[in-house]
Amino acid sequence: MNLILSSKEIREWRETIDASLLKQSEETIDNIVSNYPKAQRVWNKLRNDSFMTAQWDMADYIAVTKMGYNAHGDIHAKIITANALKMLNLLLEAGVQPDIVKAAQETSQLGDLVESGDLDDAHLIILLSGLLHDIGNQVNRSDHNLHSEILAVSIQDKVLTPIYSNERKRGIIRGFILHCIYTHMEDVPS
Repeated sequence: MNLILSSKEIREWRETIDASLLKQSEETIDNIVSNYPKAQRVWNKLRNDSFMTAQWDMADYIAVTKMGYNAHGDIHAKIITANALKMLNLLLEAGVQPDIVKAAQETSQLGDLVESGDLDDAHLIILLSGLLHDIGNQVNRSDHNLHSEILAVSIQDKVLTPIYSNERKRGIIRGFILHCIYTHMEDVPS
C-alpha cells in the first residue's frame, strides 16, 4: 500500500475538498439570505459576477502564489461569509441587536442621528463584508484590510444603488460594511 500521494493525487484531493467546501458555503448562504430580500439580491448579483470573481482570483493569486499564504479566493470568502451569517443568526437568537438595528437609539442622545436599519440590512452588511473582506490581498497582504476597504467602494456602489435609492441610507449601510471590512483583522480595534 502506497501512503505517499503523487502531485496529481494531491491536486485531485484538493479539488474535491474545494468543491465540497464551495457547495456547502454557497448552500448555507442561499439558505440564510433566502429570508432577506435585499441580502438575497446582493448575493444573486455577486456570487458569479465576473468582476467579483476576478477580485477573488487576484487576491488568491497574490496571497498564495506570490506571498506563500493560504487560500484567499472565492472559496475562502464564501466560507467566511457563510460562517459570519451563521454567527449573526446565533447572536440574534441570543437577543443581541446588530448595530444597524440599534443605531438610532444609540445616536439619539448625541444629536447626530444615524438612522437604524432592519434585519435584512444587517444580513446584507454581513454578507458584503464577508465577500469583500480580503479582496485587498491583490494589492498586498500588508494592510490588506485597508486595501479591501478601498476596493470595496466601487463594488458596493454597483450593488447597493439599486437597493437603496435614498443616498443617505445607502451611505450609512456602506459605512457599516467598510467598518466591518477594515476591522476584520484581530489587531485592529473595532
